[in-house]
Amino acid sequence: MQLDVKKMNRMLFPLLCGLVALDFLDVSLTISALYQGPAFMEFNRIASALFDMKFLGFLLALVMKYIILIPIAYGVHLSERSNRPVQVRVIKLGTLAGLVGADLLMAYIVTMDGVNLLSYLGQVRG
Repeated sequence: MQLDVKKMNRMLFPLLCGLVALDFLDVSLTISALYQGPAFMEFNRIASALFDMKFLGFLLALVMKYIILIPIAYGVHLSERSNRPVQVRVIKLGTLAGLVGADLLMAYIVTMDGVNLLSYLGQVRG
């Protein structure tokens, strides 16, 4: 079976853009929730410890969140090579599977965070 790399490329870049946007929304919702007061806390132990370090910890948390995009972007932008067509197709297929899974997971996380924050804000104002 032959995989069409051009067709995969048309799907990979929008999925990567979606992941970047969802990561941005996740960070934005986390910041918004943390500024609502002690009712919200970060359940991720690593992120929670970093947020306790104030601004420097927050920057380190952002770097850790976005550094994973480097190998994903490599898989997205890898060009097809005539001397290694199978390897490129395997990388592209793995990147596609990973991006679909990551987008679905981040969409779920952002949705649940948004619902929790909106319900809290509705209770406070209501």
